[in-house]
Amino acid sequence: MRITSLGLVLFLSFSASAQTPLRKAPLPRFTEVAKQVGLNVSHISSLEKRYIVESMSGGAGLIDCDNDGNLDIITVNGSTIDRFRNGGDPMITLYHQDTGFKFRDITQTAGLVRKGWGMGVAVADYDNDGLPDIYVTGYGGNALYRNLGNCKFQDVTDKAGVAAGGFSTGAAWADYDRDGFVDLFVSRYVHVDMNKLPALSQPWRWDLRGSFQVSWCRRP
Repeated sequence: MRITSLGLVLFLSFSASAQTPLRKAPLPRFTEVAKQVGLNVSHISSLEKRYIVESMSGGAGLIDCDNDGNLDIITVNGSTIDRFRNGGDPMITLYHQDTGFKFRDITQTAGLVRKGWGMGVAVADYDNDGLPDIYVTGYGGNALYRNLGNCKFQDVTDKAGVAAGGFSTGAAWADYDRDGFVDLFVSRYVHVDMNKLPALSQPWRWDLRGSFQVSWCRRP
């Protein structure tokens, strides 16, 4: 009898709640504020996108680099074939969040100066010192920056043995062996040799005079 009564009470309760009309959740609204808060570095990329490496790059990460309770922003920079052959571009830009929700570019003073062709970023405290560190993936090599405190970083890529080389697209941190320290997973992509890029396909346009001319279609 007790079980029957409980079932009746639950049935009545569910029936009543089912008849109550649900409130329609308000739609989220977003406002573009990047420029007015100081996030103003342009992403470097090629317009043509002739090779697969040119069609990738970009991304962002969040980090509280000085543990002040406010999230700072990392943007991943790109490059182009010609610029990479001449040394590449800074792989990331670090914006510190100041008071009043304003961001300031502190990349140089933070020591995040390694150049290349940035692809992705992952943040974690890999050495358990209470400070978040930064790992950057890219074409041609990756970078690991150890946080020294107060948003100052040391490039420990070679010491840690995580430069990788080749074409790395993304990364993630996880303690897969449960030893209390995060481990690193890096996703890799196809082999691209800048010194042996394949020949481009060629579109030939009929010129109405008995011959064809090479004609590239460009964006307006």
